[in-house]
Amino acid sequence: MSQLSKKVLGTGAAVVALSAFVPNPFMIGDAMAQATASDTMNITAKIVNPMDVNQLVKLNFGSIAVGAAASAKVVLPATGAAAVTAGDAVLIAGQAAGKVSFNAPSNQTFTISVADLATKAIFITAGATTAASKTMKVDQLFLKASGTKISIGGGTAATLKVGGTSTSAKITGGTAGNVNIGGRLISINPNQLVGTYTGTYTMSVTL
Repeated sequence: MSQLSKKVLGTGAAVVALSAFVPNPFMIGDAMAQATASDTMNITAKIVNPMDVNQLVKLNFGSIAVGAAASAKVVLPATGAAAVTAGDAVLIAGQAAGKVSFNAPSNQTFTISVADLATKAIFITAGATTAASKTMKVDQLFLKASGTKISIGGGTAATLKVGGTSTSAKITGGTAGNVNIGGRLISINPNQLVGTYTGTYTMSVTL
């Protein structure tokens, strides 16, 4: 082989050898450069109150004529006819049990309470007064399940009274149930002012 040939081959060999060490432009620090992307994600939550109570029919002791005996009492059951249980008052007309609707999570036990009975009876009055002749009292409320979708006090009925202001309840077969409400009216005296007596109380439901 001529010297010229040797030089050409040597040069060619050198070129080939050097080309093997040309750095790869896509390699940095012996690691492949990574492509990245990001986005902002959303989180949401909603708080609701599943409990509700609404008066459908107001409790009405109707028209009553007072007699000579003091402290007459009238019992109006949650279902059934009203009756005078003490004194000589006379029921005239219009007696009607109340009704209330409840909403609560299905099969969850909740509490029905009337804080107005915590220490005393509920006053109903003829006008803005507490004079004895213009005041009567309701010292008991009778609750009775209406239909089969709600239980009261572990059964079908319960009584709320002074010192016993709450009872348990549960709605089954849905989230709505109705309860009839009766009561006991006391302090009906011979000197009661003629007129319409009204009052209010607050019924609460809690899980």
